[in-house]
Amino acid sequence: MRPAGIGAIALALGIIALIVKLIWWRRASGMTESRTLEQAIGVAHGVRPPPVPGRAPLSIMAARLLGAGHTSGTFLTHEFGFTASRVQASLLRWLAWLGGFVLPLIWLGFGGGNTAAAQFAAGLCIIGLMAERWLFFAEARHTVRLFHGDART
Repeated sequence: MRPAGIGAIALALGIIALIVKLIWWRRASGMTESRTLEQAIGVAHGVRPPPVPGRAPLSIMAARLLGAGHTSGTFLTHEFGFTASRVQASLLRWLAWLGGFVLPLIWLGFGGGNTAAAQFAAGLCIIGLMAERWLFFAEARHTVRLFHGDART
């Protein structure tokens, strides 16, 4: 296969990847569903104490965290409890957008013959995709946060 054919395939795959990522970002920005501690432990509507013969049934109680099991930050609280600010998230999204997709696709579309430019575009793409991956984890609301004091994810 000629190098021009490989470039065309890479350009087509890059455009498909960009479209899929845009669809994902749009879908993820509209997600508002959150989880509670009750849902995380498998009792979606709270906990009811066992019935006692001769007494009226007790009401349903909400599950609550008795203790986080530690007195300072842990790997879980640092890695899964991180929250990116709006400014950080916006900057990382732009870096992912430009570095991971737009600039490499421009190179593939217009400057395919220069090896140094190809290496620069590949490095830029990797940096952009690493920023996007970090943003994915920073914006996530991990269930493990429920077991370390958050009321909802």
